[in-house]
Amino acid sequence: MIDLKASSLEEPDFAALTTNRQFLALRVKLDQKSLLDELKNLSHLNRLRSKRGSHKQEVRKWMVNGWSTEKMIKVNKENLDGDALLQAVHWVFPQAYYSIYACLQAYLKAKGAPHETHASVRKEFAKFAEQGKYPDLISFLAKGERYSIVFENIKDYGKGSSISLDIDDEESVESMICSFLRATRKYFLDEMREKRNFTTKSGNKKERLSEEERKDVSSSVGPTSLIDLIYRKRIKSNYDEIDTFHSDDIDAMGIHKSLRKITSCLNFVHEVYVASIMGYNWLHGVYTSHPLEYGRLDKRMDFIEDIF
Repeated sequence: MIDLKASSLEEPDFAALTTNRQFLALRVKLDQKSLLDELKNLSHLNRLRSKRGSHKQEVRKWMVNGWSTEKMIKVNKENLDGDALLQAVHWVFPQAYYSIYACLQAYLKAKGAPHETHASVRKEFAKFAEQGKYPDLISFLAKGERYSIVFENIKDYGKGSSISLDIDDEESVESMICSFLRATRKYFLDEMREKRNFTTKSGNKKERLSEEERKDVSSSVGPTSLIDLIYRKRIKSNYDEIDTFHSDDIDAMGIHKSLRKITSCLNFVHEVYVASIMGYNWLHGVYTSHPLEYGRLDKRMDFIEDIF
């Protein structure tokens, strides 16, 4: 059981500990064996087809970009330690996000249904999760307005605070992830509200939105999913809260381990989907023509061969 008194912590230290717990919970949640079992039995795989406009070179480019970026997380973890790893930890969030984004783009390109903006790609991820086109393990979502957020494919048991986590208790792990989803959704709802710039008849900024306006904001944001959690931390680590990631309380090694696993799991799903569309032999040919000496990818290719 990991629990601390929030009242005794400075804000960056509290945020650092919260970040540690959030990503540890995701690492525990994303069990690779369960993911593999789900993929083997996912009916959506049998329905995947390439539409006209699928370009092999584009798929190859995005796939290799995703793999190369994923390997950088491993390189940082294995070649940096102590203060050097701590000072570099804020870079692992954009690395993880861009690796996941690239492999998802490879899948979208393989389908012949590309999306050109980060917002639209993230919405596609959430749509696939909502429609049951992803394994349940990665399909947890938050929906609704700021003060009435609901969850799908995960349950909030209301256990503990944002820095309280028992990794041996599934309810504690799920509650932590729900807390992470809730905070992330509120951020995007607030951001969308600012972007929409609701005003009164006199032209002043609205203090309170109508029910219709709140629903409009929620609809514009769309469901909040796992990829949004990574994307949000990518922003925070680069711009909003850099002090959090330089706090002595940030678990740099733990963050790297968590993001390596999350990235590996999501990339594995999209690799399987690309193989289903383009053929396992084609994907394996891309893999062998760009040797990265990356053990996780080697294992994933073995798993993909087993699936097909």
